[in-house]
Amino acid sequence: MSGRGRLFAWTVVRHAFLPQFSDEIPYVPGLVALDEDPAVRIVTRIVDADAERLSFDMPVQVVFRPLSFPGIDRTVTAPFFAPDDQ
Repeated sequence: MSGRGRLFAWTVVRHAFLPQFSDEIPYVPGLVALDEDPAVRIVTRIVDADAERLSFDMPVQVVFRPLSFPGIDRTVTAPFFAPDDQ
């Protein structure tokens, strides 16, 4: 996999429905259509982006970041997507 795709859909979350997400507000969950097969869409978080500048079909690329939650003594590396400024 190339790690590249296109932004298919997103929203800006401004209210933490779970207390574990309160430090992350606002954040942008999204669907990314992979370049290798646009019918495959990954649920992910969009990072390193101004939510107001996101647009349908904009190119994005995978970035790996640590993911942890308050009260859980464990961190994992997770795939997120960021705008691809090729």
